Amino acid sequence: MALPQIIVLVGMPGSGKSTLGKRLASLLSCPFVDLDEVIEKQENSLIKDIFRHSGEDQFRMIEHFALANTLGKYQRMVLATGGGTPCFHDNMDVINGRGVSVFLDTTINKVVSRIHASKDRPLIVSDNIDELRAEMEQVYKERLPYYQMATYTAHQQTPEAVMTLIKS
Repeated sequence: MALPQIIVLVGMPGSGKSTLGKRLASLLSCPFVDLDEVIEKQENSLIKDIFRHSGEDQFRMIEHFALANTLGKYQRMVLATGGGTPCFHDNMDVINGRGVSVFLDTTINKVVSRIHASKDRPLIVSDNIDELRAEMEQVYKERLPYYQMATYTAHQQTPEAVMTLIKS
């Protein structure tokens, strides 16, 4: 079976969507697109500043239109979405209607470790690692039904493992 032309990575903040996406796109010799970067360029503002100045509802509308436009713009690509992208405005239907989606199901411990190290996430409130873990567990629980709408779920997160999963 041939690989799909458009692969969309979904999952928690810190799940590795951008990192894995770049490597996967390189292996497939196709463009890598990070939806957050598209939004920041389009809005000429950082994601965290859009959240702060416009609020989450406005950000989610901007995100929805950026997602639809990006999916319509490319014939081939690997797209990394924001962690919350699948959960709003029927975005998973939009994603699955244009390509295949892969849920990077990363452990909460790994997510917490990565987020705690980066400190640059718009909805992350706590610097305390235990509070952060509790927050991420709650976010995971709320978002899981949307993530599970993905075409595939990847537990082994290497580009080769994702390619094998999609080909099977």
